[in-house]
Amino acid sequence: MRSRKDELRLADNTELTREEAQRLMLDIFDLGYEKSDGESAHWQEYALCAQTDPDLFFPEKGGSTAPATSICHRCPVRSECLEYALDHDIRHGIWGGMSDNDRRRITRERRRRAGGE
Repeated sequence: MRSRKDELRLADNTELTREEAQRLMLDIFDLGYEKSDGESAHWQEYALCAQTDPDLFFPEKGGSTAPATSICHRCPVRSECLEYALDHDIRHGIWGGMSDNDRRRITRERRRRAGGE
């Protein structure tokens, strides 16, 4: 039987489908997750999205992201959520108020800065 930590490690190394990303989001908010340093994360307990329909955060292509981002912008753990998505290279859904394209831009900028360019 795989642990939650193993499942997240696999998710880090595998491009998830929309449905897999949605299930991952639900699992994170239901069970919590363990960071690589062994520290438990409890920010999910305060996430506003955990109290709403998860489909809002995984709109179909061309669908509106406004309902999800509106919730995210009021959320007290928005930055933790965004960092989680960036750290785990999650490529589907709205996390921390940002779309996959937004998160890719952040990742590129961080890599550029880290490389001294």
